[in-house]
Amino acid sequence: ALAERLAAIDLRDCTSLPVLRDSLLNTIDEYLQANPTAANRSAFEPFFFCEALEFAVPRDETASNLQELEDGIWKMSLQTLHHYFINSRLRLRLKTNDFSHWIEDSLQLPELAKRVDRIDIYVNTLEDLRRRENLRRGYVEVKTPLLYDVDTYVPSGHYDNYRDHMFFTSSHGEEREFALKPMNCPGHMLLFGSQLRSYRELPFRYAESSTLHRDELGGTLHGLLRVKHITQDDAHIFCSQEQIEDEIFGCLDYAAFLYDLFGLEARFELSTRPDHKLGTEEEWDFTEGALRAALERRGIDYVVNEGDGAFYGPKIDLHMTDALGRSWQMGTIQLDGKQPERLGCTYMGSDNREHTPYVIHRALFGSLERFIGILLEHYGGDLPFWLAPVQAKV
Repeated sequence: ALAERLAAIDLRDCTSLPVLRDSLLNTIDEYLQANPTAANRSAFEPFFFCEALEFAVPRDETASNLQELEDGIWKMSLQTLHHYFINSRLRLRLKTNDFSHWIEDSLQLPELAKRVDRIDIYVNTLEDLRRRENLRRGYVEVKTPLLYDVDTYVPSGHYDNYRDHMFFTSSHGEEREFALKPMNCPGHMLLFGSQLRSYRELPFRYAESSTLHRDELGGTLHGLLRVKHITQDDAHIFCSQEQIEDEIFGCLDYAAFLYDLFGLEARFELSTRPDHKLGTEEEWDFTEGALRAALERRGIDYVVNEGDGAFYGPKIDLHMTDALGRSWQMGTIQLDGKQPERLGCTYMGSDNREHTPYVIHRALFGSLERFIGILLEHYGGDLPFWLAPVQAKV
C-alpha cells in the first residue's frame, strides 16, 4: 500500500524540506509505475504541502522541522491520503509553483469559482434546495447590503465583541468608517424595524444566502472548510415569547430533513453564556432554558458546551465529523433577546402596546463552502446523482 511505502522512508536521510519532497514524490512514482491505473503523480502533490502547512512547520528547512512532520505525514492512514487525492481529482485545489499563493487562492470560493467549472454547480444546487424548502416553510427571501456604516455594529454589540474578526474601510472624501458585514442579523433587524409590525404577523421569517466576510486568523484557515469569505444559508425568525418553542422545533425538524437527504448525522451541543455577553443572568437563564427544554422535549441527546454561546444568546450547535475524524460545526440555532431590543425592533401586541420580539438566528448548512467540503469527503467524491456535476456520459 502507498501509505506503508511512505511510512518506510527513513526520516534521518531527509536533511531538508526539498529532500523530503523528492523522497515522497519518488516513492509515489515507484508506486504509480507498479499501479499505473491509480492516478498521476501531480494529483498527490497538494497532499504533502497541505499537511506541512497544516502542522505549522517553519520554512527554514532544518532537520528538526522535519521531525515535527513525523506524526503528521508518516503515520497518516490511506483514508487521509485518499481524502487529498479526491480533492485534487475534483480540481477543488489549485497548484502553482508558489505554495503560499496556491493556498491563498483556494481560500475564497468566488476566486476559486472563476477557475473551476464544477464548484458553482454544487453551490447552485444547494441554493435551489434551500430556496425551495424555505418557501415551503414560510420564509421571506431578502437581500441586504454587504457594506454598513460602522455605527450599525455598535448597538448590535458586534463592534465591542466581534470587531477583531471584521474588515473595515473608509469612503473617499469622508471620515465615515464602514465595515463588511460578518453576519446578517443587524441588517435583518433593521429591516424588520423599518415599519410598524403587528403581533398577527409573527412569527416573521427572513432568509438570506449572503456573502459574509470574517477576518479569521491565518493559521486557522483550511481549504474550503474554514475561509475568510463565506456564503451562509442564514435566517432570522422574529417571534413572541410564546412562539419560541414551536419555532425551535421547526428549525430542528428542518435540520433533520436536510441532513437526512445527505445521509449525515449531527451531534448536538448546547452552548451557554460566555464571560463577555449582553443581558442579565436572569435573561440568560430564560434563553438557555428555552433551548434546553426544546432539545429535551424532542428527545435529542446533547452535551453542554459551557461558555461557548454567542455574546447575544445561547445556541444549539450541530457538529459533524469529516472523513479524517475532525469535528466541524455546521448548523446553528440561536436564541436572542438582546439585539432586537438594542436595535429597536418592536411589534404591537394584542394589548395595543409595543413589545420586543425574540429572534432565532439559524443557519442549517452553515457555510456552504464547508458543507461542500464535508460532502466531498463524506461521499469520497462519488456524489449523489442529483448533486453530481456530471450525471451521465455517453
